[in-house]
Amino acid sequence: MNQFFLNLTVKTKLITIMVFTAVVAIALVMVSYLLVEFSSYQKAMLDELRIQAHIVAKNVAAALIFDDQKTAEEILGFLSADQDIIEAIILNNEKQPFASYHQKKKSTGLPDDEPGWLSYARVTVPVILEHDTHGSVSLVRNPKRINRQLQKLLIVSFFIIIVAMVVSLLLARWLQLFFTRPISELTSAMEGISETDDFQFRLTEKRQDEFGALNIGFNQMLSQLHKRDIELAAHRDHLEDEVRQRTNELKNAMVNLTIAKEAAEASDQAKSEFLANMSHELRTPLNHIIGFTDLIISGACGSLSDTQTEYLGDVSKSGNHLLSLINGILDLAKVEVGKMKLDLRDIHLSSFLKQNIYIIREKTISHDLQLTLDIDDSVDIIQADEQKLTQIVYNLLSNATKFTPDGGKIILMAQRTDNAGQLVSNEEMNNSVTDQWLKIGVSDSGIGIKNEDVSRIFNSFEQVDNSASRSYEGTGLGLALCQSLVELHGGRIWVESDGPEQGSTFFFTLPYSCNQPITSSDASDN
Repeated sequence: MNQFFLNLTVKTKLITIMVFTAVVAIALVMVSYLLVEFSSYQKAMLDELRIQAHIVAKNVAAALIFDDQKTAEEILGFLSADQDIIEAIILNNEKQPFASYHQKKKSTGLPDDEPGWLSYARVTVPVILEHDTHGSVSLVRNPKRINRQLQKLLIVSFFIIIVAMVVSLLLARWLQLFFTRPISELTSAMEGISETDDFQFRLTEKRQDEFGALNIGFNQMLSQLHKRDIELAAHRDHLEDEVRQRTNELKNAMVNLTIAKEAAEASDQAKSEFLANMSHELRTPLNHIIGFTDLIISGACGSLSDTQTEYLGDVSKSGNHLLSLINGILDLAKVEVGKMKLDLRDIHLSSFLKQNIYIIREKTISHDLQLTLDIDDSVDIIQADEQKLTQIVYNLLSNATKFTPDGGKIILMAQRTDNAGQLVSNEEMNNSVTDQWLKIGVSDSGIGIKNEDVSRIFNSFEQVDNSASRSYEGTGLGLALCQSLVELHGGRIWVESDGPEQGSTFFFTLPYSCNQPITSSDASDN
């Protein structure tokens, strides 16, 4: 119903609203008038009946005292002059009928059918003479005559409402022109402009009301459109030259960007190859230094003093640290230049992870760390490069032991998930493994990571604490190498931490199966 009214024209809406408002107002007035008239007629009928009852009571007082029933009935007989009095009864003090009158000699009581508007009126008054009550008089009036008058009044009111509706309709059709005419003019103007694109057309601005303001705004809008149309026409003449010029500029910019990109890639390739060659050249003599130092410390070349042993131990420790740095640089360089390949084979994850726990156990025992292995039952066999997967897990466990204070906790967990990280049910597990992933996590109760450090710790030579006075050793290559090896498998790695001193959890995912061996150049292309 609301949608039907909204779809009507403004003219129809205005006429409907005005006619409806006028009819409702007149109807309310007529209903109020009828209610007042009804109450007035009812009160007048009762008052008139009560006066008649008092007159009869005064006239029959002597008849009641002297027990003159005939005289009482003669007095009641005078009521026949009033056609509306249908019954009169005189009762004595014992409430017994003394005399009665019934219109048209009806000896029974009131008729069964009562009129519709006002019901039969009954009035009872006492018969009093010299302050003594000798009985009572009861009169009943038929309101038929008054009901007819009320019915005529209702019919007149109905005709008044009909006439008012017609008059309201005629007035509404005339008054709506003051509202719909400017709207119709505006609508016609918009349709004409849409068909002809004549933005020089203007509406008259004679009115000072809201419609006048609407016309002024519409004319201003047309002026702006006409102005822009002229400007567009002027620019259209030079548009092809501007487009050609911009296209040439873009082509030149693309050529320059391509040259710069190729130069950067060549420079990066040269850097990686240089680092790989230099790292290889450095690692050979460094292995000799570490080997001979360990040989001397072992006493094979003679006994040493405590000071000599301590100094040679520092040399061996520094050499191993430098070798670890060179190995990390070499591995990263291999990944960047695309020379690192994956040797994919089936790995039994349960025994594999237990072996990694065994490798790191000595560090955890020396620092009183609680190391827990949590493997989901769904984890079984995965295709991966065992050596590189060992390097990833070992680096993460090594970082956890390094950044977790004594007495802390470390958890190594593994579970089967889908690509979105949701756990895989047994039914989904039996269907296919092509969209299933292995998710491994290393959680610790260590120093935690700040939110601003999360995005940079996977960069080369980056650590949580990069200050000169940092408390933890390391090259800053471990996480960068882990990220490269994980991405080489087609997975991803990330970290979650609630902040400093809240611990951290490093997760990485790997696909359960790889159809073909992957090189670092394939991974970089992906």
